[in-house]
Amino acid sequence: MASANPNSLLSVVDWPAQGITVRVRVDNLIRYVNVTRELMQIPDLNLVQGDDPTVLKLDYPEGVKCLELYKAQGSEQLSLRPLDVELKGITGIFYSLQLDYESFENVVPWSGKFGGTSDRICTAEHPALKSYGELIIKISELPDNWPAPGNSPFAVRKNYESNTALEIRMHRAIVETGLGIAPLIYGLVTEQGRGVVGFIMERIEGARSFLELSKMEGYKMTGEDKQACRDALKKLHDSGFLHGDIHPGNVLRCPDGSVKLIDFQDTTKLMDSGDPMLAASQEDERMMSLESWM
Repeated sequence: MASANPNSLLSVVDWPAQGITVRVRVDNLIRYVNVTRELMQIPDLNLVQGDDPTVLKLDYPEGVKCLELYKAQGSEQLSLRPLDVELKGITGIFYSLQLDYESFENVVPWSGKFGGTSDRICTAEHPALKSYGELIIKISELPDNWPAPGNSPFAVRKNYESNTALEIRMHRAIVETGLGIAPLIYGLVTEQGRGVVGFIMERIEGARSFLELSKMEGYKMTGEDKQACRDALKKLHDSGFLHGDIHPGNVLRCPDGSVKLIDFQDTTKLMDSGDPMLAASQEDERMMSLESWM
């Protein structure tokens, strides 16, 4: 649907179970924004405020409905109608979803539960994300000069980029590989007066860090667990990244036996390590020593 408005909604992709992707024009650039049905309020353009460089890649499966927003003749109301297009390999999704920390419900620190002592990582729920179930919110410590709400969450002040920005940037890059070795990020957490202070991450039901598993009576790391850990790290290295902080608390075992990595604030490009082969080898050794740490 052509539009002269530089900031306008164009079409809606309705996923069967995962919510909605909105196709929008932002300053004459086409963007794709993930939102939930609860947040989809046509024609609320607040959903597309801002334009940061955080992108994911989508590959739409068969059966996903694509709908066009249009105004019927003689009406000022926007309506939806089928749009006969095929959407695959779309890039350009950014984290337009930003929710204030105070709006979350049932916020429970992970302190003790997963062997840590920080309450910056919590399980939580949000009224607008009920279909997502329980979430993980991770709060990072920020400098006093972090940009106020409305500014880009990746703005750099005084040549300083926060741990939040760095971690989200690296976490996004790992998700973008499509290898499934990191939990998804749904959006950003804001705090009144301090802008973005963290991010919203999927909670994988039944997933446990190897640190937590080590505290469970009778648990013993199996050969399959060890291989899954090595496989996940190899995928990371083959994609050109160095995790930077491999330990039992940053490696999750999922119920299906697969492994996901978390905590990417120390992650770097492998080629920036000086000696990529040595750096990867040293990290491999840390992963192979996981059981002894437990």
